[in-house]
Formats: sequence, C-alpha cells, structure tokens
Amino acid sequence: MRNLLDEDGAETPAMLDRLDAELAAQIERLTAQRALIAQLRGLPTTPDLPPELAAFMGTLSGHLSPELEQMDRDQTVLLAHLVGEEGMPHLVGYYEQLSDPALVPQIIAIAAEFHELDEHTSQDRFDAFIERFVTTFEQVVEAFRTDAPDLNLSDAARLFDEYSASMLNPTQQRAMAVVGERLDAAEGGQAAPA
Repeated sequence: MRNLLDEDGAETPAMLDRLDAELAAQIERLTAQRALIAQLRGLPTTPDLPPELAAFMGTLSGHLSPELEQMDRDQTVLLAHLVGEEGMPHLVGYYEQLSDPALVPQIIAIAAEFHELDEHTSQDRFDAFIERFVTTFEQVVEAFRTDAPDLNLSDAARLFDEYSASMLNPTQQRAMAVVGERLDAAEGGQAAPA
C-alpha cells in the first residue's frame, strides 16, 4: 500500500491488479485451509492421519480390539509417510478396496481371530487362520502391487516388523511372518501392506 500511495498515478492500475491478485491468492489459500479444518472436524480420527485416509479408518472403528485399532492406525500413518505424495493415490486405492462393504465383515472376523491367537492356539487353528487371511487379502494386495509397481515398501515392511515385535505376542508375530511369506510368494517378493 505504501508503494501505491507514493506512485504518481501511471503505475496505479498495474499495482492494484498485482495487489488484488495477491490478496485473491491469500484468500484462496485460507479458504483451502478452512476447508481442510472442516474436513478434519468431520472425520472419526485425529489430525495426524492424512485426510485422504482418515475416512477409511472409520470403517473398522469399534470393530477391532483397542490394541489392533491402535496398531492399524499407527501403521496407516507410517505407510502414508513412507509412500509420500506420489504414492498417496495408490494407498488411497488400497484402502478403498479394504473398505468395500463386501470385504469389511471378513476383515472384522479375521481381526477378531487374530486378536485371539496366542501360545494356546492349536496348529490346525493357526493354519486355518493363515489360509483365511491370505485368501481374503491376496487379491487386494495383488491389486495394490499392480497399481503401484514402482512403489518400494521394503522399508515399511522392516519397520512394521519392528513395530509388530513390540505390539504382538509371539504367535501373532509368527502368523504375520507366515502371511507375509505367503503373499510375497504369490507375487514374487515385493512387500505390501498387510
């Protein structure tokens, strides 16, 4: 404004145009920020989860044990961080598939069964769980790998293993290792979210 008041008048229209464009851009940024805040208020999760994924987290909310719900949320935040902006559309597609109403009851049943795995689980029950898990998730994991062939999630797999070691009992850890091996064998080795 000071420059505008100091001008002799010849540059005034151009300066007003620049000022107007700058203010319009600021309004646009602030409007987008307000829209994001409104979106975050309407989501069933906390703001540290990317808004693109927060809606999907509500799908299983209340259907998992508190420990598995926290673990699922933590892994989602970690995945979102690791895939970055370029990988986010692929991750959103993955979570869209997991949120399919036909798949959700199966995921809830598998999660409940997984929560019950412990040192008293029989080998037959353990094997049956592995088979159900792989059968349920194989197509979703395959679709994710096909959709994002260049997305390297080997760091994510290593971090998930470390995280799982602190959150899961030994039987659950073994189950996740076997599931990972089975899913990798089906595809040829690239880690994918499980």
